[in-house]
Amino acid sequence: MNRRYYTTFSPFTKALVLILAAVLLFASYAIATEINRAHAETVYATGYILCKDYVIIRQWASRHAVEIGQLDPCDEVEIDGKTKGGFAHIVSPVDGWVHAGYITFSKPEEIGLTGVVVAKKRVAARRWCDGPQVNSKPWLITGSEVKIYYMSDDWACTSRGYVKSEWLEVAP
Repeated sequence: MNRRYYTTFSPFTKALVLILAAVLLFASYAIATEINRAHAETVYATGYILCKDYVIIRQWASRHAVEIGQLDPCDEVEIDGKTKGGFAHIVSPVDGWVHAGYITFSKPEEIGLTGVVVAKKRVAARRWCDGPQVNSKPWLITGSEVKIYYMSDDWACTSRGYVKSEWLEVAP
């Protein structure tokens, strides 16, 4: 024979449960409002693509993510400040993720000329802006000539990799 026991709650317990439910509801509303406010106050920055050919826009922050588009050199992008695993989230021209090493904040110019290294010591060519050294022949010495494809105030995309602009001079 099954007996079921039912518990009845006192009026005090019922009131306490209602109060707790109201507090939780208010807290969740306040948190949601704060999240929306923070999202609305996101600071957007304008960046530019600095590369030789093109940069892939990915669906999420991974080199294995689905490719949803491409950006050409000097293309303008709007960045919302989110970064993950070396990728930056862009919101314009499309919503996606781009490797942050290919974004510069000064508009690059198409040079297409030969440049000369003017640094006083050897210079390491990089795989992307501020990235790791190029594996083969990473060092450029004073007087070395390189083909400059694009140059911004900070970085230059050259035939040997990415080099700080201050270490290069366009050959006459």
